[in-house]
Amino acid sequence: LVAPTNKLWRARIVTFPNSLWSIPEGEGAIKFVGNSPDEAEKAAAGFVEAFCRRRGYEPHEVLPPVVAGPVDPEASDRADTGNPTPQRKLLAAPLRYGRTRPAHDAVTANVSERGLFISTVDPMEPGSAIRLRLELEALSLPLRGVVTWNRKAAERGRSRGMGIRLSHPPAVYVNYIRHL
Repeated sequence: LVAPTNKLWRARIVTFPNSLWSIPEGEGAIKFVGNSPDEAEKAAAGFVEAFCRRRGYEPHEVLPPVVAGPVDPEASDRADTGNPTPQRKLLAAPLRYGRTRPAHDAVTANVSERGLFISTVDPMEPGSAIRLRLELEALSLPLRGVVTWNRKAAERGRSRGMGIRLSHPPAVYVNYIRHL
């Protein structure tokens, strides 16, 4: 969880299901401060990595950072995996989105295992990196991705919004979508 505080940024570690990692004896949440959201988040991630090393835990996977860049809107999700494009499912779930932190309210229109469509009056430009906070029942799920296309004007039967390709969607998200 990364949020501004005065002129600095504060990060706290959120564990499943939506619990803040607390100081021993539960006297408060552990906070990490930085001059930017990335700096604060990096401090929190470093703490978790050191904690895991001390306990002898092995990482399951290392996720690369999301990098904004040109996106071919005609490219299919099949290009990455060789698998057929996952089926889209209708889902109206609240979320927040933004470039550096989820700050704008919106709602999903449809979802798949590797992406989603955000219905919003102010879609971001294709190629933009995006951070999301998706609300699924009792779960508030942080996600990252890239805007692959947008629709700036509503069309008959289609709202304004943007298509998002998710970067390494977590298993909890994929399993939730599969069971819709």
